[in-house]
Amino acid sequence: MFERFKKAFSKKGNSWRYDPQQRPRPEMPKQDRMKMRRWDSAETNRLNEKTWGKVGNAQTINRDLYEQRSTLVARCRHERYNNPMLEGLCETYSIDVIGGGGPSLVVESESEEYNKALKDLWSDFWHASNMEVSGLTGNQLLQRLIIQDFTDGDWCQQFVDLSNELPGDSVVNFRLLDIDPERLKTPFHLAGDYYTALGIKRDRLGRAVQYFVAEPSDQFANWDQSLYSHEHIALTPSEFLHNFYSREPAQVRGFPRFASILQEMADLRDFDAQVLDAARAAANNSFLLWTEIPEMVDGMEAFTGTIDLERQTAKAIPPGYKATQMNPANPAANYVEYRHERMRAAGRIIHMPLLAVLLSAEDSNFSQSRIDLNVMYERGLNQYRQQRVVPWLNRLVREVEKEGRLATDVGGQFVLPPRPNRVSFSFYFDPIGQANPKDYVAAQDVRLRLGLTTYERELAKENLREDDVIQSRKRTNDKLKAAGLDPLPGTKDVENSKAKQQTEESKENATNETKEIDA
Repeated sequence: MFERFKKAFSKKGNSWRYDPQQRPRPEMPKQDRMKMRRWDSAETNRLNEKTWGKVGNAQTINRDLYEQRSTLVARCRHERYNNPMLEGLCETYSIDVIGGGGPSLVVESESEEYNKALKDLWSDFWHASNMEVSGLTGNQLLQRLIIQDFTDGDWCQQFVDLSNELPGDSVVNFRLLDIDPERLKTPFHLAGDYYTALGIKRDRLGRAVQYFVAEPSDQFANWDQSLYSHEHIALTPSEFLHNFYSREPAQVRGFPRFASILQEMADLRDFDAQVLDAARAAANNSFLLWTEIPEMVDGMEAFTGTIDLERQTAKAIPPGYKATQMNPANPAANYVEYRHERMRAAGRIIHMPLLAVLLSAEDSNFSQSRIDLNVMYERGLNQYRQQRVVPWLNRLVREVEKEGRLATDVGGQFVLPPRPNRVSFSFYFDPIGQANPKDYVAAQDVRLRLGLTTYERELAKENLREDDVIQSRKRTNDKLKAAGLDPLPGTKDVENSKAKQQTEESKENATNETKEIDA
């Protein structure tokens, strides 16, 4: 028996023998292994375990969204409606992004006729009172979506065909149905599907194939849209418009922008309430009853109630107790600075400076206001417009163009002229108020002279149309000329008169210099 075991453990004919010198390497203690890590921040000890104890191994963002998104959305919505500072922040940011008149479309191609026709068609669609089927114009819907970004993180709209309800001369026969992002749910029969998550089915490359929208419950559909049935409608990407911030690979849904500051803002709201309670107690002339000699009150019933003191009167207190007025130390001296730092964090996630969060520049100088608003804040607004708003608008204008190319008027002619080979769309928004308008206009003039921009683009930033401005200026100049007055600045006659005046001034200066030299 022993010989068979000996052969089984033999190697290349050599018998295996136990060597006491070749002992197995002992396992390294866990503490030593932690010390050999590349990054010290990955170490967990008694000092930081409270901070990092809830952080486990990394998992996909879709898993986190599946477990926590509904709770996060509910808390963000609650905080927005109960925190006036956050509500005002949302309103201010949406106004600054959209501007006074909303986005202005600029179409550039080799056909001016096509450009004008498409801009007119888009303007009719965007400003229609039922652009969203519930009765919202484009600007109203866009403002609601920007605010929704803070509490939900998703934009969801369904293209609805209303050709049977719109007037017969309507060219664009579709409208948008704004859908609560919480209606995107995975049906029960697809719960185990590998390619379906959070109500969206994707292919192996991560592209959306179907969207599953829960139907409102028949019992509550008339008054409560928050209760949904288990029935779903499946929509294709051509029927559904879904837009969100993508922060990680393979992410299928968005999350609220308030997510990182939600707890901090909730704590600040609670802190404000506590400071107000403390200040109210001091303002009510509250007293604290206490004693240093418990023996004097042992035989008496413990005093646990309150004593009402009328103004300009004094009343007796139980024997053995002393009265001390509460110290009116709230709000503290640094209360305002503390709140401002917390609100600065709320504005930081959207590049909004503190003076815009507070809607007050009382503590800011002129240079600081210009840098904060017209440099940093404007840059953040432009980034949000280009990454979040413009892609959504581009999808809509392509759908409008498609409808226009298929529609015909009463005479059987297509509404849009033949499409040029190359057509580009761009959207411009009203800039926020300028601290120094003269510098802004001077910068516009430099860009125009250098050919870095066009007259149409600069007018679009002011929510004006080039054709309308040109016609308006022409009519005004004709009226001024008929009245014997000078035309508007910038016209040919004015420029010629300015050049003539400058020439005469130069000649006069040269003559004066010659006379001085001769003298």
